[in-house]
Amino acid sequence: MNHFMTSIFLILTLQFTGVSSSLALADDSIFVIAGKNSSLPQITATDLKLIYLGQKSSLAGKPILIGQNESIQESFYATFTDKDMTAINQLWGIVIFTGKTDPPKNLKSDSEVIKFVNDDENAIGYVSKQPEGDSARVLAIQKSTTTTSK
Repeated sequence: MNHFMTSIFLILTLQFTGVSSSLALADDSIFVIAGKNSSLPQITATDLKLIYLGQKSSLAGKPILIGQNESIQESFYATFTDKDMTAINQLWGIVIFTGKTDPPKNLKSDSEVIKFVNDDENAIGYVSKQPEGDSARVLAIQKSTTTTSK
């Protein structure tokens, strides 16, 4: 029995270490952006989470459109919502069914996300690399539990 408990401890330790490392990596390689001419404010971590979970559809009184880079969406959701893709797909299925808000637009690359946010001043998205020059504005994510208007 002692050998069994040691094996379980080792497995849990390895899983914890792996998750912790991947979250740190994802956090450093994901940038939340708005268009270069956007009037959107900085965003709180809570607002970002609620928007990408379909529980909030506006910022500063303006409707928000959301785009996502399909190639990094798993890392994004794990980092910013603490949910896996199965849970995310279930949540969005409910949100879409109820007509509460539109789902994120799936985009294939960082350049498509940058184009998407520049086509609408109320759009946000996320990319895997910091945008070059003034092609888009990186939103500062404030560590806050307060939210702006819903």
